[in-house]
Amino acid sequence: GLESTDPVKTTPASKLVDAGRFLDRGDAQCGLQKALDALGPGGGVVTIPPGRYLMRAGLTLPSRVTLRSTGGGVTLVASKPELAHLMISARAGADTVEVDDPAVFRVGDAVSIRDAKMGPWEATTTTVQSIRSQSLWLSRPLARDCNSNDDAVVIHQFAMISAIRHRSVTIEGIGIEGSGDGWPGSGEPGSQAHGGAVLLLECEDSAVSQCRVDGWPGDGISVQGGRDVTVRDCAIRGNLGHGVHLSLGAKRLTLRGNRALHNAGDGLFAGERVRDSLVEACVLAGNAGCGIGGIEDQAMTLALNQCHDNGRHGIEIRGGSGHVATGNTCRDNGRALRADAPAAGILLRDTARSLVHANQCISDATPACQRWGIREEDSCEGNVIEQNICARCELSRRRGSADAPAAPAAESASPARSRFRRGLEDF
Repeated sequence: GLESTDPVKTTPASKLVDAGRFLDRGDAQCGLQKALDALGPGGGVVTIPPGRYLMRAGLTLPSRVTLRSTGGGVTLVASKPELAHLMISARAGADTVEVDDPAVFRVGDAVSIRDAKMGPWEATTTTVQSIRSQSLWLSRPLARDCNSNDDAVVIHQFAMISAIRHRSVTIEGIGIEGSGDGWPGSGEPGSQAHGGAVLLLECEDSAVSQCRVDGWPGDGISVQGGRDVTVRDCAIRGNLGHGVHLSLGAKRLTLRGNRALHNAGDGLFAGERVRDSLVEACVLAGNAGCGIGGIEDQAMTLALNQCHDNGRHGIEIRGGSGHVATGNTCRDNGRALRADAPAAGILLRDTARSLVHANQCISDATPACQRWGIREEDSCEGNVIEQNICARCELSRRRGSADAPAAPAAESASPARSRFRRGLEDF
């Protein structure tokens, strides 16, 4: 018979680039972006040799690219955040702005330009190309009008590693540190910083593993939108926003084995429309907010996590349905709450048809701060709460807000519409 004349399909080996060949300490990105650009459209692997790299602009990763350290010991350190105010308003499309203190910037600095009426995602992110007198010349024009009467500012602050609308992006073994100089603007840095130290925006089939983020003036790791993203075995500590921030409809995420410690927001915050995702075997401790907060939408699974010594609740489920919280340990949360507004190890609010099973909620602190082991508010319906251990804290369904003063125990009865089994309440 006739043999097929179709060519044999093979997968070419990934291109490998050693970033050490491109190192340039005088460059705003230390030459590391040039190494990434050298891969070309086919992607590949860029390895960074050990060392500390002072960065004045972040790295942008395209599709099908892996960025990893060579043998560990790679730390990308952000330059000091700076801020200057616009002296006159600037219109959308302008490629220059006049500021009151141009001396705080250098050519090559990554900057974000916005006024007080904009959200962080409406800001223009660009680079300073040249500085002449009071004027900054920009690498890309303003996306929106900036009104000097609305506190318009230029901020030197950026995502250290970002990928925007790409696939198959992998970041491995990279350390990231803020400068230690804090946030230069007014208000909350977590809500104003554009993205996080690591930002994956609308990415798919991507991963962040064995990375470290310390002291960032915003969120540590930010996954906004997209699907099938994994964050595992990362340490996220002492950042001025959330440790991990998930939002914008991200789904099918896996977060496993991470440690989010002493962040100014939640250890892990799952916000707008995040669903169908797993948070497993993570340690979330000493954060100013919740250990795990913001859970809503549908089908979030929280399993085998340790949430302790956080400022608010251990786990906050504040809406949606089909969630599962199982095998978690929540100990001594509520460090930042008033005595008349105690915290819960696990809080359920506006939540339906969810399972809270085989968790341990323990209060050891003196004075006690985690009064409630598991607390389900009257706005919930059809949840199953069973086989949990609440040691030296209460297991109850209560009326009203979880941050309101405690009501008399007579109001703690469990209605028939939820299946509420106390399990072992104290020992």
